[in-house]
Amino acid sequence: MRSLFLLALLLNWFAVSGQAPPVFIISEIPQQGVLLDKNWKWQTGDNPQWAKPEFDDRRWQGIDPTKDIRELPQLHQASIGWFRLRFSLADSLDSQLALMIWQSGATEVYLDGKRIHRLGKLSSDPNQIKALNPAGKPVSFPISNFTQHLLAVRYALQADLSYPPKSNYESRGFKAILNTLERAIDQDRQFKDFEGDSFRLGVFFIMGILSLAIYLFYPVQKANLYFSAYAFLQATGWFVLLYTLHHDEIEPQYLLHIILLISEIIADLFMLWAIYTLLAQPKGWSFKWLVVLAVFNSFADAFIYGWGWLIYATLYSNLISIDITRIAVKSVRNGRKGAWIIMVGCMGFLVFWALFSLQWLDFLKPLIPSRILFNIALLSIPVSVSLYLAYEFALTHRSLQQQIIEVKNLSREKQQLLTTQNQILERQLAQRTQEIEQQSRLLESQRIRQLETEFEQKLADTEMTALRAQMNPHFIFNCLNSIKLYTLDNEADKASDYLTKFARLIRLVLENSRSELVPLQNELEALQLYIELEAMRFKQKVEFSIQVAPEIDQRFIHIPPLLLQPYVENAIWHGLMHKAEGGTVTVEVTQPQENLLHIEITDDGVGRQRADELKSKSAGKHKSFGMQVTADRIRMINQLYNIHTQARILDLVDSFGEACGTQVILEIPV
Repeated sequence: MRSLFLLALLLNWFAVSGQAPPVFIISEIPQQGVLLDKNWKWQTGDNPQWAKPEFDDRRWQGIDPTKDIRELPQLHQASIGWFRLRFSLADSLDSQLALMIWQSGATEVYLDGKRIHRLGKLSSDPNQIKALNPAGKPVSFPISNFTQHLLAVRYALQADLSYPPKSNYESRGFKAILNTLERAIDQDRQFKDFEGDSFRLGVFFIMGILSLAIYLFYPVQKANLYFSAYAFLQATGWFVLLYTLHHDEIEPQYLLHIILLISEIIADLFMLWAIYTLLAQPKGWSFKWLVVLAVFNSFADAFIYGWGWLIYATLYSNLISIDITRIAVKSVRNGRKGAWIIMVGCMGFLVFWALFSLQWLDFLKPLIPSRILFNIALLSIPVSVSLYLAYEFALTHRSLQQQIIEVKNLSREKQQLLTTQNQILERQLAQRTQEIEQQSRLLESQRIRQLETEFEQKLADTEMTALRAQMNPHFIFNCLNSIKLYTLDNEADKASDYLTKFARLIRLVLENSRSELVPLQNELEALQLYIELEAMRFKQKVEFSIQVAPEIDQRFIHIPPLLLQPYVENAIWHGLMHKAEGGTVTVEVTQPQENLLHIEITDDGVGRQRADELKSKSAGKHKSFGMQVTADRIRMINQLYNIHTQARILDLVDSFGEACGTQVILEIPV
């Protein structure tokens, strides 16, 4: 039995020895080149004789070195080993040839016994081995006139090396494609696309700079900050991709690919956040689930080799784009101004991404270069968001400019009205003076007294018209100064609110100044606007309350215009402003009799005596312009209409006899 077993082994040895080694026959080279993936032999160990064509390798192990490095365990078990491939070329293939190589180790490449390339660093010491991956970079392949050729590769893996998880990086054992030199150079240029990647990097970087600059100038709109973070993360990703494609070292590739993938994941999340903020959409369950998916995707990219990155490529990024499209369409339906810009960008992304995918999967004949389709799809949404941000910023700036122009026009109109009234008053005074002088020489004393009475009455009427139009110039200056401060502090909303109220107050004052009497409703509206402006200017230190008895119909009760505002102004400046915490002004309007209006203006300030003692810097600069005007107007009203309008001022004290405010009581016949 033993003899039969030995005989079988001997016969098998003779059979193997007599069998010719397999040869990879290359009769033509197609456009995409020839992948050398068959008839390879592998042997663990290191012997320089293995590079020579005459060495017999028929007992070596068959292997396909083009597989992923994790599918080739025999490469991890040896410190150094050899690949050998016998091939033949047709005589017609006389073009200059090149090899495009992808590998995960360090190699020395031999052709027909001569070393033609060294890729990486090989050493008998495993710690000295340095792996290198040309990633398809063409290397020369000088073919001799032999009928058959031998391609031998001395090979070793670098110790303790982590390989990139993204499958398109080509973490192959040893993959070689034979092609003509011209085609190989063209394919490498198209695959690495240095110009396209640089273009995308530049576009995102410029977007980031512009969005950050707009945010710093207008920090109210947080979407600019989120979009700049998206753009900078995208620029980081494209920079890392450029580095990985154009640097052959394998050791940093794992960390660089993790940075690339996570930056893309977080960038998409910032883009979604920016659009939610920009379109004022609530962050519902879809946003929260996408955040959870982003966290899971980051871990999958880092720890799941080979297919973990596909979660981002096929699921996460598409869900982000779909959700952006959803909220853009929703905003357009809700009438959001300018939202159609983002919706058009989303539609452009969906259309061009679909065309790119169909061409890439060979379901559609290429009509437009795939790189152009990819660039348009990639930039459709970011460009539309940039346009929307610029559009919104322009609208805000234009609205603020229009309101400032309106206030300036109102101030100019008021100044012109005052100037015109003063000129009329001066002409009338000069004319009446001249008449009196002429007639005084002709008429007796009774006639002279009658003319003087008529003159005084008309002069009082003219003076009343001028007094009705007057407002403290310090108040107007302070209001314009507050608008300026709000604008410098980038508080556009407060500036707009302040401008609106100030413009309304000025318009009411101008309208009321043309009438001898105005409805109580108009007077109280002007008073409320004045107090609100003062409250905003003094940072809410002023609180107020205007109470009107329910039986009073404000539309049909008429009083002289701008009669109450000076008393309220006096209460704020000389009563409340001396208190650090501010205080409250209360206006109560009642009608105790059918023909009598009773108004009480009460403040809880420091009182008149205390205000005179303090003489603070602010109070010292503030002149009671309105109080003097109001006193003159009450005197004129009583003289012209022969009525008795009374104004009394009371000092309020608490239970301890301390001053606790001031009360003004007005009784106006109606």
